[in-house]
Amino acid sequence: MRYRFEGFTLDSVERRLLDAQGAERGCAPKTFDALQLLVENGGQLLRREQFHQRLWPRAVVADETLGKLIWQVRKALAPEGETLVETVPRHGYRLRAQVEIDSAPPSAGLPQTAPALAAPEPPAAESLPTPRQRRILPGLSGLGLLMLLLAGLQWWPAEPDLAVPGEDRPLSVPTALAAAETDADVPPWVAEALSAALALELGMNERPRARLGEGVNQTTPAVLTQHLSSAGPNRWRWQIGRPHGELQVTMVLEGDADVRIQVQQTADAVRAYLGLPVPGLAQSASRETLLPQQWPSLRAYAEADSLLMQRRGAQAAALLEPVVAAEPGFVPALSLLARAYYLQARDPEAARVARQGLARSAQLPPELRLTLESQLDEAEGRFDEAYERAQALHQLLPMRYVPALTAARLAGHTGRNTRFDQLIEVARELGAGYPEVDLLDSVISLRRGQHERALAAAEASADAADMLGWNSIAAEARLNAARALGQLQRFEPGLEQLGRARALADTDDASLQAQLNLVEGTLLMDLGRFAPAAERLQQAADWFRSSGALFELASVLDIQGQLAEAQGQLGQARRLADESLQVAEASGDRHVAVAICLRMAQAYLNAGEIDVARHWLSQAVSRVEAIGNPGLLATTLTDWALSAWQAGSEDEALAAAGRALPISLEDQDWELASTLSGLLGDLALSSNKVDEARQRLDQARAYAERSDQPLALVQIEREQARRATQCRDYPAAGVHLQSARAQLATASADGRHVQLRREHALLALIAAELALREQRLEDAANAIEEAGQQLDGRADRMLRVQLALIGARRLYRSGNPTGAQDRLRQLGDLKSAGLARSAAARERLQQAMSHGEEAAIDPPQPPWCAKLR
Repeated sequence: MRYRFEGFTLDSVERRLLDAQGAERGCAPKTFDALQLLVENGGQLLRREQFHQRLWPRAVVADETLGKLIWQVRKALAPEGETLVETVPRHGYRLRAQVEIDSAPPSAGLPQTAPALAAPEPPAAESLPTPRQRRILPGLSGLGLLMLLLAGLQWWPAEPDLAVPGEDRPLSVPTALAAAETDADVPPWVAEALSAALALELGMNERPRARLGEGVNQTTPAVLTQHLSSAGPNRWRWQIGRPHGELQVTMVLEGDADVRIQVQQTADAVRAYLGLPVPGLAQSASRETLLPQQWPSLRAYAEADSLLMQRRGAQAAALLEPVVAAEPGFVPALSLLARAYYLQARDPEAARVARQGLARSAQLPPELRLTLESQLDEAEGRFDEAYERAQALHQLLPMRYVPALTAARLAGHTGRNTRFDQLIEVARELGAGYPEVDLLDSVISLRRGQHERALAAAEASADAADMLGWNSIAAEARLNAARALGQLQRFEPGLEQLGRARALADTDDASLQAQLNLVEGTLLMDLGRFAPAAERLQQAADWFRSSGALFELASVLDIQGQLAEAQGQLGQARRLADESLQVAEASGDRHVAVAICLRMAQAYLNAGEIDVARHWLSQAVSRVEAIGNPGLLATTLTDWALSAWQAGSEDEALAAAGRALPISLEDQDWELASTLSGLLGDLALSSNKVDEARQRLDQARAYAERSDQPLALVQIEREQARRATQCRDYPAAGVHLQSARAQLATASADGRHVQLRREHALLALIAAELALREQRLEDAANAIEEAGQQLDGRADRMLRVQLALIGARRLYRSGNPTGAQDRLRQLGDLKSAGLARSAAARERLQQAMSHGEEAAIDPPQPPWCAKLR
């Protein structure tokens, strides 16, 4: 049976995949099986379970394995693979193509296997050194930014002329270049530079250095091997061959001759051996833009490339600046320098260098032109355009690590979360062992609020960087681990990770030092150490502002706003929020803009200014919808629902919560689902729909238990205690209150601080209310004092108003009506929407005190109490 789709032909009998030109695409057996399953069900969604049943009927296989297999399918269908094989998040995959079935005999019309390629007489062969004579170059990283990109260029015709078959000719054209082996007397930079240059000229991907214990004989047949040895002063013998075979090409390179010509001659000799013609553009100026003429330039380029792999932008720039001055036609060096400047937040200089490279656009291959255009867009803040170019580059070079990583980075930065998840897995597969992938994953996961994932990725990146001795990346990774720990409210472990990052960081790296100050200031603020926090944050803000680093400046302004809010300086917090939002919008960082809107909404919610809070929430929702992050949208809608509930807008609260709950369930965010179900239960109670409320509240408890988060269970027990107190079921209220405090103690053991202070205050308020109802005035006074201590330093007016109302009732019950009235008058204006219920409670209490109506001092029992019991 043969299936035809989008120019491809899949022969299920001969198990072959042919493209539109009739050329066979290589497929591993399991990859072919997965593709056949997709083709047989063209246009239909195939769930993960169907793949598992078909491909691994008697084994349990992780979804990650299936994801890697789908990546192999897309690779086989390149460059259309990303479009043809669609990922349906959390469900499965679909082939987006119309499939025609041809039941003709499979042999009809199929091209025969091409004859084996023949080689011309190779240069004088020399045996490869024995394993005892050679060593794997330990410092060879191999995957340079532009070397990797341009390794994908196919400059020869699509169907090369075939030479006469010969038994010495390889049966398949290699696709990768193994790391060079060198004799002890060869300088490491020679092997690194020549290996990168040859990969560029041959159109091959460089293979990273062999893992510990792996030798060249373990490479695959599709890899060319290299060996470098000394041939005299400033002369090197370069041997290139195939694994398990005889040497095929030997060249002697002169250290005082034009390196570009020598590398090109070597590449042409290898092509002759492989039966491939000289590239079609070999005599044009295009080829001359890709390599330098001088050995020092090539050495500086290779060393700068290695430094950039370690994110050491300043050192790389120092090496590259003399190169581009001496050889302005060496365009890959310009692109590498633009990247080095961008890593240092020197955006104008990055843009200038990218333009300098693009000035030769008529002579550049499209891949290099796309690279420079994407760099220019990014340096000038056009991030959507930069992503589109990076995506186009990845589609042109689907097997290249750097294009995949760059596209992933820009997808994450612009909020294309589904695409980021796909691209980061591609980059992880192509760049196995490189710490950059996990470092990027940690950065984007932090922005998406996926803190556990961010922590795991940061730790994996740090471990890999430690093994490679890449201290700069290890420092950044541990910095991200500290960020994630802070978000998880594990502040002391976060400071410990930060200390390890400082020990690794280069003291001359001002950008990284500013980042360290930002994170340390945030952690110190969360621990309530406001003075040193303010100092660290200001140091970070000063550097980010002076350097024009807009992303980081938006973040530090936001944290400074949080610090102002925590100290009760709401006006200052508002000014900082406005500035940070403007900076975030200018930087194109949508996630930071959303975070600022949400934080300001929460600040105004706490202040009781619900209308202002809803304005910020509206801003947040519109931005989240543009990002397309369902989880963040659910969180934002939940905040909106809570604000509407506090303002008494029950229909608005119901609409927002009803929209958010299905998203939280789809994402299996059980803690958020518990909060939403509890809110929907309260909304049902307010409408006297007791049966619906009971069902919602039961669901809230079930979701909280499923979340395995102590704080979720604290909230359930706290709200149960509140309802029981309202309904005057004081024994039940006491049981729920005790359970909530036990769960809170468990959460406190996790190292959390600030978020728990509000929970402690809420529980203390309920304890005070319960003690007042039961006439335990001394216990009520103690609980009121505890709540006040927890609220000390917090700009949370709504809770402070509740505390004042309970305090006034205690004073009245203690025989001090004058003090009680004074306490109520001190509350001032309660006209904002969020304080409407508190204003009504104050008015009722003042009237009860004035008329001596003892029974009216406590709030009335809600009408739904009898039914709920």
